Order: sequence, then structure tokens, then C-alpha cells
Amino acid sequence: MKARTGLAALPLVALIGCGSGPLSAAELRQQATSICSRADRQIAVIPTPANQSAGNAFLKQGIAALDPELGDLKALKPPSDEAVVYQAAITAMSGELDALHAAVSKLDQGVDPVKTFRELQGRLAPLETEADNAWRALGSPACLTR
Repeated sequence: MKARTGLAALPLVALIGCGSGPLSAAELRQQATSICSRADRQIAVIPTPANQSAGNAFLKQGIAALDPELGDLKALKPPSDEAVVYQAAITAMSGELDALHAAVSKLDQGVDPVKTFRELQGRLAPLETEADNAWRALGSPACLTR
């Protein structure tokens, strides 16, 4: 979960293309893998928070990596026979990010961190399962929950 520069997305824009048709299944897997792998590298270097007060910064750094990842994944056009499963993955990931944003908002407002993180875990668990099931069905293990 790492912040990234706008320049990192330039090669992806070239891969996606403007107004192009749906990708093949292999192209979708390759491009999704590239996007998720980039976010994974960013997330891997975020230090685990040592205490509750560091949790908010941890979530914000994660969001900084995951928001662009989701945007890039949304820009991909899956083949029609994988569109429903792909949309399920995107919807679940969107829900995960919504949950992270809501948790950060609560923490910024001073809500009890223990309660906030407990609620976050409860919201994330089913969404992570949904997303992981979709990514497995699409053959994109790099996009599985970190």
C-alpha cells in the first residue's frame, strides 16, 4: 500500500489504449497481473503499525496504493464471457476501498481505533472472499487479497 507518482501509470495507459475493444482473456490476465503486482510492491514496503495510533497512517498509505489500482483495473475491458466475474471482482474491491475510506474517516474523527478496526475487519472479510473468488476464477492470482 504505497503512494505512487502519475508517471508510473503512463506505461499502463499505453497498454490499455484509448477506446479499444475488449481484451482477450490472456490479455486481461496479463494486464490485471501487472496492475496488481505494481500495487503489491507498493503495499509490501508499508510498515506494519506498531501501535493503534499508527493504524490511521497505515490505512492511508494502503488507500494511496489501492485507489489507483482499482482505477486502472476499472479501465480494462474484459472479454464478454468474463465480464460478469470481472465486474464481481471490481465491485468487491470497490467495497473494500469504501470500507477503508470509512475507517479512516472514523479515525480522523477520533472514534475508538479498536472498535473501528474491529468493524473494518468485519466489513472486509466477506468482500475479500468475493474478490478472491472472482480473481481465482479469472486466473489472476496477483490480485488476490494481500
